[in-house]
Amino acid sequence: MQSLKVFMNELLDYAGMFPPAQLSLEESLKNYAEYLSHEYEDMLGKFVLPANKIDETISFLNTHNSFLKVGKRKANFSIILSTCKNFSDFPSILHKDFQNIKLLSKNFETSLDILSIEFLPAEDILIANSNKRIEEYLSILFQQFSALNKKIEYFCEIPLNDNFNKKINEIFDYNRCNFDNQVQIKIRTGGVKKDQIPPAKKIAQFISLCAQKKLGIKATAGLHVPIPNFNQEVGTLLHGFLNVFSSMMLLYKGDISEEEIEEIISNYTYEDFKFSQDGLKIRNFLLTNKEIENLRKKYIKSFGTCSFLEPIEHLIDHKILT
Repeated sequence: MQSLKVFMNELLDYAGMFPPAQLSLEESLKNYAEYLSHEYEDMLGKFVLPANKIDETISFLNTHNSFLKVGKRKANFSIILSTCKNFSDFPSILHKDFQNIKLLSKNFETSLDILSIEFLPAEDILIANSNKRIEEYLSILFQQFSALNKKIEYFCEIPLNDNFNKKINEIFDYNRCNFDNQVQIKIRTGGVKKDQIPPAKKIAQFISLCAQKKLGIKATAGLHVPIPNFNQEVGTLLHGFLNVFSSMMLLYKGDISEEEIEEIISNYTYEDFKFSQDGLKIRNFLLTNKEIENLRKKYIKSFGTCSFLEPIEHLIDHKILT
């Protein structure tokens, strides 16, 4: 169905090295190369690579570079910058990451593209009583990356704590004054421990603010299954990617309340999502193909998942993907 194709287009960023899969770099890279020729490769987004694994990646690609050429398109990478506790350590850590990113990009420019950079600001920027602003962090970041002369998307992870409103507003203010260096938002929607799973209400508030500010957004963690599902290993209910991403689209489209979004994220199941040739019906709400396409292109980007196959298998098992 056309609406599902548009909804799922490059939605799944493959993060095989991350929990719970925690595959080796070699296994993850080989999987990604295979997925580039998969029946549903159009759903495959970027390969998520931590910056501290770039050295190892370069060594591997020097002997296995041909495997990245098996797909219909180049391999697309998203690099996660190294984190730090203190902002004062950031410039030196960033410099090392940047040199490695530059080397990876230059050495394998015919087989891969680095399309996005993801980062979690220093801990002492994110704490509630911090007198440091994200603007300081971003200024240093873009001083380095402007030298790349590449069209790259930047995603700043904002923790879902009581301070997220302030930090999202800081990014909005930064974007208003820096048209050439726009920053988007990354939301963590899950984890491997019960206390890492954010409540639906918090997610609704977070994405509602991002929508109000018209900030691009991607998600990560805990969204392997299309709808809310109980995970025995984690010991609680995990969120579903159909619920979260349809909620994002409805919020960015407008005319829906946070309470309605919380209900969609918490309680909607497979029967509530009807994909057709013309659009997606979410109970009483409708998204046309054109709306989905425009929202995906402009604002609602993708989510990181340690499994590319599992989300697809669930869609097939429940007759959504046929």
